[in-house]
Amino acid sequence: MHVNQFEELVDPYVLERGAYYFEQGNVIGVLQLELREFSGQVTGMEDYTVLLRFDASGELLVHHCTCPYRNSPVCKHKAAVLYYIRHHKLLEQPPSEDEVYHSIKSELKGYSAKELRQLLLDRIKMDRAFKEAIAWELGLIG
Repeated sequence: MHVNQFEELVDPYVLERGAYYFEQGNVIGVLQLELREFSGQVTGMEDYTVLLRFDASGELLVHHCTCPYRNSPVCKHKAAVLYYIRHHKLLEQPPSEDEVYHSIKSELKGYSAKELRQLLLDRIKMDRAFKEAIAWELGLIG
């Protein structure tokens, strides 16, 4: 599924809800974690975290959302973040490592301790390497 053609493969109702969330500003933040890897926060009835990873051509390789929706591979939260990434041309102009670091640092200042814990736990669920790095830092594995 390509970032410029995902509408062709996603359920029309999901697309409609995702477009609405994007247009209403429910995508409250998208951070570039790595080159072509993004974490997005989407708010609605609850806040959900979306992880999207693309290849060099813009093809979606990995996609995960913390919401419980499982009726199709793409939920409205993923669709909203896809619209956001495409609209802001985030795949076309990757930031430097320093820009990513400062963006994350700035964004985290607005989070409470509880929100930061949830952010870590959500990422741990989605990323095995991250989970292992955290476990190592905490001395849970050697």
